[in-house]
Amino acid sequence: MFPGAKVKDVTLESGKEFVFYESLFSHFKEELLDTPIANVPMLCTWLQYKYEKEFYFDKEYMTRDRYIDIDIDYEVISYMREQWQVKSEDEVVEALDYLPEDSVRAAFNRNTNVLIAATRGMRFHIDKFEVREEELNDIIFIIETTIEKLQFIGADELFDCIRQKLPQLINNNSDIPELGIRKALAVLLGDKFDFNNAVISKKGVKLSAREALLAFAKSHEVFTLEEIDKLAQSLGTVINYHLEPLLEYSIRINDKEFVAKDKVHFDVDNIDKYLREHIDNEACSIPLRSICNFATFPECNYPWTSRLLESYLLTASNQFKLYFSDYLNKNNVCGVISYKHSDMT
Repeated sequence: MFPGAKVKDVTLESGKEFVFYESLFSHFKEELLDTPIANVPMLCTWLQYKYEKEFYFDKEYMTRDRYIDIDIDYEVISYMREQWQVKSEDEVVEALDYLPEDSVRAAFNRNTNVLIAATRGMRFHIDKFEVREEELNDIIFIIETTIEKLQFIGADELFDCIRQKLPQLINNNSDIPELGIRKALAVLLGDKFDFNNAVISKKGVKLSAREALLAFAKSHEVFTLEEIDKLAQSLGTVINYHLEPLLEYSIRINDKEFVAKDKVHFDVDNIDKYLREHIDNEACSIPLRSICNFATFPECNYPWTSRLLESYLLTASNQFKLYFSDYLNKNNVCGVISYKHSDMT
């Protein structure tokens, strides 16, 4: 029947004075197939009958000390600190097989201020992260000076600065992936800054990805699509979603460039008059991409392009509006020019 003598072995091998019924059942699952013990409650009943004089039986575990306080979070965290390396969730479950699997997995993923995510399903103890106080002060200075100019710093930009100015920090933590270093810094500096995914801002001023992109546009007189697209990707978003909001501070003058809104001066009356002369009076609309000859357009202090016209329609025109589906597209000009409803004739 059930190899009862091995119960003591399981507890002793674990180095603990307790063992969970669920863990025991899992440990002896194969050997229990040919016995009447078909589930955890039946195992608990059998153990109480067999060992009632040697163990104290709690609801979930058996122990030699009835006053023992079992803290699974503590068990998992202590194990991770002892290992002093990046470990996977499955490795920890296997090593702590004297604890219930679901509880170990929950503890592994719950204690994010101590067990730092390195990659998907992998973590390390925060004490393993090697950083000197001078290095932390240098990082704080980098973040503060950038926030002062831009309201935020992206995690990718911060890591680039660390790579250039503090290469020894990267070298001293060579077995920790970039994500793990970023997450560890977020924990260590969490009392000074807000870390919202890839956006780092002043404490109490948590910026979304959109707010960060708008802050970037507001603080730059000139920037490129490549720059803003790269920033959007680092913030975990898609630039198409934000092209229209960016026009609050910037004008897209061509396929590659944006300039500050106050640098562009539109002759609104004459531009609207020109568009009115070219709109199909019956359809009251015209595809934006059908306007490709800008030689006779009213002068603007930038060369006319489809992108500049797109920006004009979305920001300045009194009579016309650009109608498009969902979002602007970073690569393709799209949409239909039509009268604003109140101006339709």
